[in-house]
Amino acid sequence: MPHHDTHEKYKGDTPRNSELHQLSDEEYDEMFEEECKKYRQDNPYKAHNYAQMFYARKTGAAFSKEMARSVRVALKEWDGRKLSE
Repeated sequence: MPHHDTHEKYKGDTPRNSELHQLSDEEYDEMFEEECKKYRQDNPYKAHNYAQMFYARKTGAAFSKEMARSVRVALKEWDGRKLSE
């Protein structure tokens, strides 16, 4: 297979349901090859792989925390029940 951007073959038109298939381990590895190079064992999140590091970085960000807080406030106002902070 010729080398091209690892994401190019996963972009583009949405396939019809009849064209969908379960990705193999090799396809997952190829798809995330470049991102996984960003993983550091000495990361501040104590993550064991790139996916854990990415998740911790995104969900621990100030923006994400504020979004979660504001959704709790909106839901509390919406249905009147007290939600834990």
